[in-house]
Amino acid sequence: MKMLRRILSVFLLLFLTACSPYHDIKKHSADDDGEPLSGRRWEWVATETVSGKLVSLAPERYTVRFDAAGGLQARLDCNRGGGSYTIEDDTLRLGQLFATKMACGPDSQDRRFVRDLMRVHSFRLEEGNLYLELSGDGGTMIFRPAP
Repeated sequence: MKMLRRILSVFLLLFLTACSPYHDIKKHSADDDGEPLSGRRWEWVATETVSGKLVSLAPERYTVRFDAAGGLQARLDCNRGGGSYTIEDDTLRLGQLFATKMACGPDSQDRRFVRDLMRVHSFRLEEGNLYLELSGDGGTMIFRPAP
């Protein structure tokens, strides 16, 4: 009788796991067929351009998160924002961003961060980091996975 209860408990656990709304969540890599950017929060580390490198003073204050439904959430220093995105091959198109409009501190890089996000045209994942290429000769935004 104890053995039957254990077997039924295991089957019940497997059934509940399969029915859980979280069973479809998975971590993506560049090799996945699914959405490679969703399910992660990315911290902005720097932007490299032909004229130099701008380093993020506080990566945890400048983040983006892509969801599988095409939504984007962003932390823009002391503000929050979001919008939409689409991916086709390696082309990344961000829709119009909306954001709160609080005045951040004098060291804030929020305006540069938002301006560069609006110029993104493609991406690549390399060694666990996300590289967002800016249109023209605009440079590359570099992100690392947030802890």
